[in-house]
Amino acid sequence: MARLQGDKPDVIMGVPFFPCTSLLAAKLGVPYIAINPSGLAGNAIMQPLWAGSGRDFHIAPRLASVPEFLFEATYPMTFLQRMQNVLLYASAQMHGIMITRPMMRKLQAKHNLDLTTAESRRLHLLTIINGDMALDQPRPLPPSVKLVGPIMAKPPAALPPDLQEFVEGAGAAGVVLISIGTIATFGKEEIHAIASALGRLAVRALWKLSEQEVAAAGGLESLNLTDSVKVLSWVPQNDVLGHASTRAFLSHCGANGMNEAAYHGVPVVAMPFHGDQTLNARKLITKARTHPNLNSSALLAWVYFFGMAVLLQRKGLTADGVYNAFTRVLTDDSIRAAAAKVSKRIRNRKRTPVQETADWVEHVLDSGGDPYLQLPDNDMSFFVRNSLDVAAAYLGIGVVILIAGKLLIAWVMGGACRKLKGRAGWVKKIV
Repeated sequence: MARLQGDKPDVIMGVPFFPCTSLLAAKLGVPYIAINPSGLAGNAIMQPLWAGSGRDFHIAPRLASVPEFLFEATYPMTFLQRMQNVLLYASAQMHGIMITRPMMRKLQAKHNLDLTTAESRRLHLLTIINGDMALDQPRPLPPSVKLVGPIMAKPPAALPPDLQEFVEGAGAAGVVLISIGTIATFGKEEIHAIASALGRLAVRALWKLSEQEVAAAGGLESLNLTDSVKVLSWVPQNDVLGHASTRAFLSHCGANGMNEAAYHGVPVVAMPFHGDQTLNARKLITKARTHPNLNSSALLAWVYFFGMAVLLQRKGLTADGVYNAFTRVLTDDSIRAAAAKVSKRIRNRKRTPVQETADWVEHVLDSGGDPYLQLPDNDMSFFVRNSLDVAAAYLGIGVVILIAGKLLIAWVMGGACRKLKGRAGWVKKIV
């Protein structure tokens, strides 16, 4: 910490879902840029309702159209799904208030910091999102949030000679890639099911398996793999996906795998394990449908995702299931067309995601850390930001008007009744 205070960096860049970035920036009095590696997520994640979270991007919730994190809903959501979405949003906010907020308060007290002050909030200058609206569901974004595209995806480099020979030797049938990152691992039954399915496919396969996975499966000999399957402990994933011979990708749908497949237009067999992988798989799998209040000519207004993947459930995984999933993505023209369309939209940028990220970082540095991109929401309470105080004022005025009107009507009617009674008594006397 002493070294950092002595160096006094111009800006800090970090992941926003952990408190370290915002706490360190406040401790040093240095502006910071949040980099979200997972794309846009649910409403509660992007806008917590408690101050001092260090991750409030002020992205207004869209509970009718944006599902909460890990909530598998159709597009657009049905009435019952919207009811469930509101409950999930409320429960996520309560979890943040009751569980996460006390932890943050302890950390702030330990370091004599207060992230709820205007000065601390204004240190958060910018949020870079590793994503693109070609995959993420459209929603209004504040000027301080920038979707720059998939940062890790890029044009492919040449493959190592052995891989190049193997891939090009596949001919017109092409190759499929099987890779689930570095954290997720296949179980023994899953490995044997995939191996059995690959023996029935008329394509070559590149399969990334760690030494631990191979050992857990009983060794490569137990898998009875043919020469059409090449097992490696590491694969240049982006470069393989970018090769013209790659036809499909079995992925756990981590953020980078999802983005690289979308960038290169490769259909996906989505096999999510945990965390944001289910959300990412949903982005690739979900097909657009017509809203019941729209005719077919208005369909484009509801096209969010294009069905460039099929889901492969881990539970009860079988060789037939793997074979059928691969067969569908290899033969379904609509899936390949959808993948090509998503790829074209992502790659149709004048600047690469890395260049655009660098542009915004330099812009922040050149502007001297001036938080001019921030919305005034930063200095508003929840009630003011959502005009609940205005609604309460109008409600009060309405109640006063109703009461005053009622009293006025009672007074007028009372006077009229007294006059009628007086006139009736005068007539009675004359008679």
